[in-house]
Amino acid sequence: MKLRLMRATEYNHYRSLSVDDYCADLCANFGYSVATSRAECERVMPATLAEAMEEPGHAMLVIEVAAQCVGYVWIHLDGPAGHLLDFIVEPAHRGLGHGRRALELIEARLRAEGAQSLQLRVAANNPRARALYEQAGLYVTGQLMAKTLVPAAPPGPAAGR
Repeated sequence: MKLRLMRATEYNHYRSLSVDDYCADLCANFGYSVATSRAECERVMPATLAEAMEEPGHAMLVIEVAAQCVGYVWIHLDGPAGHLLDFIVEPAHRGLGHGRRALELIEARLRAEGAQSLQLRVAANNPRARALYEQAGLYVTGQLMAKTLVPAAPPGPAAGR
């Protein structure tokens, strides 16, 4: 297994997988509609590889096994902290140990670049990813909390009676 830089021709497939995962996360964890989550994903996800790499310290990587792409990684080195911004193993390649081995390579790369810690966000409803990260020695340092704020419906004719 190895990590290599993503090619521009690979970005659209990665982006499609990433947007699908992020949309599912927004629907499950924040109660967004599919349309709202898709619009939010399109808004925040870089449109091109060049756009994703605009800021220094970012790397978009492909996880390869025997010259075949089995997943994607987006990391960002920010001072002493290495951030795992996105980590996707292709659905057909999940459960085969690729995520665990890729995480080891990610850690080694970040360490070689001067990172003193690895940080990431994982969805509460993603037990497979949580287990992978915990087995790799990551621990919870806080929790993202949220509350859905839906505008109150305007009072109807019977309101207040």
